[in-house]
Amino acid sequence: MAGDVGFSQERELQRYENIWRVSPFVTEPVPNLPSEPLQERYAMTGYANVGGNDVVFLLDRVSLARFSISSNRPEEGVKLVSVSDNGGGTIVARIKVGNRDANVALDVGTQQAMVAVSMTNTLPGPIAEYEGTRDK
Repeated sequence: MAGDVGFSQERELQRYENIWRVSPFVTEPVPNLPSEPLQERYAMTGYANVGGNDVVFLLDRVSLARFSISSNRPEEGVKLVSVSDNGGGTIVARIKVGNRDANVALDVGTQQAMVAVSMTNTLPGPIAEYEGTRDK
C-alpha cells in the first residue's frame, strides 16, 4: 500500500508541454501602439507662479499620475516650454515630450469654482450629541 499512491500509469512530459506554452496566467506584452496627441494624454489641473517661476500641475490620463513641472524642472519626461494667460480666464501651457509638443489649457474660472465647492464641503457642521454616547 505504501507504493500505491493512486496513479494508474506514468505520463510523458510532452503531454503537459502545452500548459507551459499557453498558460492562462501569463499574458503577452502589449505592443507599442502609436501614441495619442499630447493634449489628449495630459490635462492641466493647476497653475501657480512661485517666486517668478511658472509651475504647472498635470494629470497623465493614461497612468492617472499627477505631477508638477516648471521651466527649470521637467518631470515624467515632460518639459514646460512656456505659459501664457490670454486674459480671458484661460491659462495655456506649452509642453514638450521628446520631439513632440502641444498646448494644454486650464480654465481658471472652473478651477476657482471647484476650490469654492471643496471648501464648502470641508467646513464643520453642527456636532450632534446622542444620549448614551458620553460617560456621565
